[in-house]
Amino acid sequence: MHLKKLELFGFKTFPDRTVLRFTDARGITAVVGPNGCGKSNIIDAFRWVMGEQSIKLLRGSTQEDIVFAGTESRKPVSLAEVFLTIDNSDHALPIDYTEVEVGRRFYRTGDSEYLINKEIVRLRDVQELLMDTGIGKGSYSIIGQGQVVSLIQSKPDDHRKLLEEAAGIHKYKFRKDATQRKLEAAEQNLFRLSDIRAEIHQQLGPLEEQARTAGEYKILKKDLAGLEIGLFKVKLGKLDAFQQEVAQKIAEYKKIVDEAEMSAQDIAAKKQEFRGRIVGLDKQLAEHDARLQDLRRQKAESANKFDVAHERIGNHQQRALAVAQELVQLEANKTALLARQNEAQTELLAVEKSVAELEERLAKKNEETRVVVERWQVVNQEIAGLRRDLQDFFNQVENKKSKLMGLESGETMVAGDLQRIETSLTDFAKEQEELTLREAALQERRIFVDDNVASLHARRDELFKQKSAQEEARRDKLNRRTTIKEKFDQQSSRLQLLDELQQTHEGFQKGVRAVFQAKQDNVPGFAGVGGVLADIINVPKQYESAVEAALENNLQAIVAENLGAAKEALKHLKDQALGRATFAAGGLLKPTEKINPPRGICALDIVSCEERYKDFVAAFLGAVCIVDDLEQAFSVPLDGLSMVVTLAGEVITAQGLVTGGAVGKEAESVSLLSRQREIIELRHDIAGYTAELAALDAEIKDSERLGGQIEDELKEHAGKLKHLEIEQGTIANDLARIVIDCGKLEKNVAASRQEVAQQRGEMDRIAAEKQNLQTLLAELTRQKEEKEKIIQNRESDLQQADSEKTTVNELLTEIKIGRTNALAAKRQVELKLESCRDNIQQTEKQIAEKKLEQENLQKSIAEAENVLQSSQKILPEIDQQIEQALAQSTTANQERARYFNDLEVYDRMEKERHASDREVRAKLSEEEIKMARVEAEYEEMLRRMSEEYNLTVEDALRTEAAVEDYDQTQDEVEKLKRRIKRMEPVNLLAIDEYEAQKERLLFIEGQCDDLEKSKNDLLNIIKELDRAAIEAFKETFAVVNEHFRRIFTALFNGGEAELHILDENNVLESGIEIMARVPGAKKSQSMSLLSGGQNALTAVALLFSLLSARPGPFCILDEIDAALDDPNIGRVTELLKEYAEKTQIIIITHRQAMMSVADVMFGLTMAQKGISSVVSLKLPENKEKALLEA
Repeated sequence: MHLKKLELFGFKTFPDRTVLRFTDARGITAVVGPNGCGKSNIIDAFRWVMGEQSIKLLRGSTQEDIVFAGTESRKPVSLAEVFLTIDNSDHALPIDYTEVEVGRRFYRTGDSEYLINKEIVRLRDVQELLMDTGIGKGSYSIIGQGQVVSLIQSKPDDHRKLLEEAAGIHKYKFRKDATQRKLEAAEQNLFRLSDIRAEIHQQLGPLEEQARTAGEYKILKKDLAGLEIGLFKVKLGKLDAFQQEVAQKIAEYKKIVDEAEMSAQDIAAKKQEFRGRIVGLDKQLAEHDARLQDLRRQKAESANKFDVAHERIGNHQQRALAVAQELVQLEANKTALLARQNEAQTELLAVEKSVAELEERLAKKNEETRVVVERWQVVNQEIAGLRRDLQDFFNQVENKKSKLMGLESGETMVAGDLQRIETSLTDFAKEQEELTLREAALQERRIFVDDNVASLHARRDELFKQKSAQEEARRDKLNRRTTIKEKFDQQSSRLQLLDELQQTHEGFQKGVRAVFQAKQDNVPGFAGVGGVLADIINVPKQYESAVEAALENNLQAIVAENLGAAKEALKHLKDQALGRATFAAGGLLKPTEKINPPRGICALDIVSCEERYKDFVAAFLGAVCIVDDLEQAFSVPLDGLSMVVTLAGEVITAQGLVTGGAVGKEAESVSLLSRQREIIELRHDIAGYTAELAALDAEIKDSERLGGQIEDELKEHAGKLKHLEIEQGTIANDLARIVIDCGKLEKNVAASRQEVAQQRGEMDRIAAEKQNLQTLLAELTRQKEEKEKIIQNRESDLQQADSEKTTVNELLTEIKIGRTNALAAKRQVELKLESCRDNIQQTEKQIAEKKLEQENLQKSIAEAENVLQSSQKILPEIDQQIEQALAQSTTANQERARYFNDLEVYDRMEKERHASDREVRAKLSEEEIKMARVEAEYEEMLRRMSEEYNLTVEDALRTEAAVEDYDQTQDEVEKLKRRIKRMEPVNLLAIDEYEAQKERLLFIEGQCDDLEKSKNDLLNIIKELDRAAIEAFKETFAVVNEHFRRIFTALFNGGEAELHILDENNVLESGIEIMARVPGAKKSQSMSLLSGGQNALTAVALLFSLLSARPGPFCILDEIDAALDDPNIGRVTELLKEYAEKTQIIIITHRQAMMSVADVMFGLTMAQKGISSVVSLKLPENKEKALLEA
């Protein structure tokens, strides 16, 4: 895998589409250019396209900063996009393409896109594609400007992240994070399913009871359906018989109407015939009119043609004279052109001769020029060889100077180290004192944190108890609300049913229902009709049976304001055969004087009603005595009483008749008085339930709010605990580190004293080596000066050869110019000759066209004369045809008037027939209305069968339901209905709900088991991922540490360095500390004690040790040489060449020493302010020479 191409458009200083092609899979590519030309924008483009989100790291303040903002001469662009093409032939990237293009776009509107092979994807897809390849966001494969030293000076945790990238454990962490999210989701689902399971257990008990009731209810409904279907079959038979009778009458009337319609059809046929003839005559008249118009049009056209032909003959004759004159002029022009053609041919022969002479001179002079140029090339090549020798001397001199500078730098470094060591001895004493004070402070802080952790744990336990109590209280309230809601729904259903029965007067006689239906339909005469006696009185519950027994059927007596209203209602019932009813009419009903019985009470005393109905009620109950039981009733004298009734409903009349016994529950269920009372009680109960539900909802809401507060406090405590526990770990680590640092300090003091002696010996060695280098440098300088003198002498020879070459070239140029002028003159003559030939051809063509025009004019004149003669002949014929058409039109108009008269006669006959037909149709309409009523009743029965039992007529007739006694069957139906109503409301869905809840409970329990198993599996996966990550980290750490020691020693020409894991027990979270001892130092030191150059060189060592452990497909380095001097750059370039054999390296630099190792260079310039442009250069094998010449 390697880079193939980077394409930028609109990104920072690249407004034009810019492409950088990386042709080699290995080697070094350098991006060079002056400061401020946009080199670092190349690094930013690499980071950005691979998913970098930190705008600060991209050296901007907002996302819009990456889009080209425009200059004084260039408008801003609307988007920025970067595409990175990667060769994936080895399938290192997990995608089935041998070439992968990763892209990113950002629009100035704020929208952005990520692309893989032109397909829009998510940021996560790009990150997963590049994960653990060594080239992802934040990897060590891309080192930006100023980031080299930060590799060393960053925190230990950041050092660990570099090792993680090299170890390739991001995939483990990614999978671990995903697994932990799944684990949290599984635990949440398990908690939620436990609540659901508890709730289902609570619901199953009530549902089981409801399901049992629903089963019994369905059986009763089935029995009721069988009886009602039998009644439907009987009613259908009666309706069929009546329907046949009406259908016979309708057929007779229709026969009379059909005969009348036959006569009407004859009249209509005659009328249609006359109308058809009139239409035909209208059509003839229209044709005659059209014919007249056409003839008049033809006459006008013929006259117009005559005039046009006459005018055309005159015009053509004039044009023929003009054409003849033009032909004479064209013949004269042709003669002149032929003369000019002959002159041009003579001139062309002379010019061709001159060109041939110049060509001969040019060939001779070319030979002379070749000899001079060859002599110049020999001298030039000799000078080039001398220059190469001079460059070798120059390189040797520079190399020795570089070594001398290195020795001087080393001498200065050693002197500085001596001073630094002496200073560090003083600092070590101070540092020991600071560590002691810091240890005491940390111990005090640890005690404080431990106390807070214990306090928070206690408060958390208390909150968990409060939360448990709150959830238990909330569940109790929810259960109570469910119970009350069920009662509320039952009572509401019951009230709705009773209201419907009350409104439809269910349980009343057919005649009573018919009277109230008529009043509801606003039938005239029913305004004075009031309610029934059962509706206008209120009776306490314990007296209902007694009052119902006293009133019996009079409970359904209809109260009328006057006798007229009662008569009108009775007449309506009789006329419509709607049944019978009893009326209590005002003015006719005499009130009974209220009695005061010796035992018991008067029924009138316990019944209440409105003032206007008191006389009606007194007439029925004024002489009724109510006692407790039958024994007491027999002891009451009957004088002045109409009857004595007991609380159980037993009756003794004034005539001595005794009525008693037991009544069934079916009779009790249709009590009209109890229904009215029950409606009032139900409304009162429902109001109470509504208030109680509202109160419970408020309590539940308060409980949920309290639960939310507890949950928020728990989360807050969890955050504090986590923070404190982290702080506990940090304090423990810091204390352990202090112990380690104290031991190190003691070692450092001893090592520093020993290092002083070593550094003084190093100073003496450097002084001797400097003396030798200075002597050698003087000799090399002398040899270089001799070579320069030789080159000066040969350059004077080259100047003389240059002068000869210039003279010969000038003469050669003069001859070439003469030849060019001659050739141009020849071309002019040829063009002149060609023009003459073209003009002659054009003139001959015009002559032919004029002759053709003469012939066409003669033909047109002849055609116009023919048209003139034809028009003079046809005009009289057209006038004769016009007279004939006018005569035909007059005849057709006369015949049309005669048919109109016949049509009026038949219209009068049709009106007479309609009068006799109306009477028959009225009778037919009456019978059809009867038929419609029968059909409506029939349809109503079908609708009821369909809606209540989902049966058609055929289905009902096929059933085995039979009715032997119609009235008895009706009674049985009413008893079943009352029994069913007593059971209502019934939750018919309870059976299915009960089974569904049982199945749901089994399913939930299975889900819980699965989640428990899944939870255990996820915990095992996390453990396995941690184990694999630790193994990979430790293995990579060992390899990187080994390479770090080797490369550090090579770069510093000595010294030693290593990496330390701060917490061996928790390597995945532990920081990594870097320790180094530069040459001349006696002990390992912290990075903060090293100089800037030493820090930079150590960072380079760490970077290349990471690349050695896990080479990436490419590495991009931005000015890593900024803090290095020339000798150190030489060592770094050697490393670069070594690693370029394994991977693709891209460097951004402006140092010549770094450029010298590049195989390909991209030069960046900023010809226009704010706009970067790129040029590429493939360097030859002699790169040093190419760079010097450049």
